[in-house]
Amino acid sequence: MDEFSLIKRLTSRGKSDPQVKVGIGDDAAVVSIHPRHDLILCCDGMSEHIHFQRDTMLPREIGYKALASNLSDIAAMGGIPKFALVTLSVPPAWSTKELEEIYEGIFDLAQAFKISVIGGDTIRTTKDLHLSVTVAGEVEKDKYLLRSTARPGDKLFITGYLGESAAGLHYLLAHGRKNVGIDDKYYPLVKAHTQPFPQLIAGRILQQTGIHALNDISDGLASESWEIAESSGVSLILYEDQIPISPLLETYGKTYGISPLDCILYGGEDYQLVGTFPSCLEKILVNQFQQAGFDLFIVGEVKEGPMKVVLIDRNGNENMIEKRGYNHFSE
Repeated sequence: MDEFSLIKRLTSRGKSDPQVKVGIGDDAAVVSIHPRHDLILCCDGMSEHIHFQRDTMLPREIGYKALASNLSDIAAMGGIPKFALVTLSVPPAWSTKELEEIYEGIFDLAQAFKISVIGGDTIRTTKDLHLSVTVAGEVEKDKYLLRSTARPGDKLFITGYLGESAAGLHYLLAHGRKNVGIDDKYYPLVKAHTQPFPQLIAGRILQQTGIHALNDISDGLASESWEIAESSGVSLILYEDQIPISPLLETYGKTYGISPLDCILYGGEDYQLVGTFPSCLEKILVNQFQQAGFDLFIVGEVKEGPMKVVLIDRNGNENMIEKRGYNHFSE
C-alpha cells in the first residue's frame, strides 16, 4: 500500500463539517471562519534517517526546511501564512545546542515572512529526532487555489528551476554537509536542498491574477503533475524542450553521470509551484513575474482526458510519464 492509499484508508471515517471547504486531498485544508477570509491549515513532519541525516543537514537547516515545506503548501493555496506550532521529539543523542540551532532555523524563516511561532510540544523519544510543524494562514474568501481546477486549453507552468535539490542531496550523500562550504562550486545545489525558498510571493501573484490550478512541487514534477491530472480529470502534456535545466544542474549531471531530467521529474523537494492558467493570462503573468524578479516557465498544456501525464521528447515522441516520486510507503 502506497502513501496516498494509506492516507485514504486511515481517514475514510473522518467526519465532515459544513465549515470545511477543502479537506484531505489537496496541499492544505481550508475552513470558513470569517466573513472576508478563509483559514488555511497544513501540517508536515521531518524524521531523522527518512528526511535528513545528521551528516547531510545542519541543525539550523533542519528547522528551516521543516517550516519551509509547510509554507510551500500555503503558497500552493495562494495564501498568506500567519502562525506556526512546532512539535519536537528529542532522542538523547541530540545536544541542547543542536536543538537551539534547529529553532534558530525555524525562527529565521518565520521572521522573514512575519510568522509568529505560538506553541507546540517538546517530548523525549528513544532513537531518532522528529520535527513536526503546523502552519495556519489565510486567503481571501473563496479565492483559494486547488489542484482540481485545471481546464482543457490551459497552459502548464512552473515557477523556477527544478531538480537542483535532488542533485544537492546526491552531492551531500557523497561528501557530507560539513565538507561543503559556500565557496564550493556545487554549494547552490546543496542550498537548494537544505534551504529551499518557499514561493509565497509567487503564489500570491498567481492567486490575485486568477489562474486555474496550482500545486507545490515536493515530490517531483511527475508526481505533482499526476496529482493535477487526477484531481482535475484531464491530461497534461509536458514538452521536454520547454522544461528548463539550470546550467549548474546540467554541469553536475555531466560530471557525475546523473540525468538532469530524472532529477526534475522524480527528484522532489524543490518547493517550486506547478499549475495551469488560461492562455489569455500568459502575457499578464509573464510581465508580473518579470517585474517581481521571479521565473515563470511554460512547460506544457492541458488537454481533455483520459487522465494521464505525457512527455513529448526532443524527437517528438510521446512517452507516458510514471506517477513516481518520493513515496513514504512505496514497496
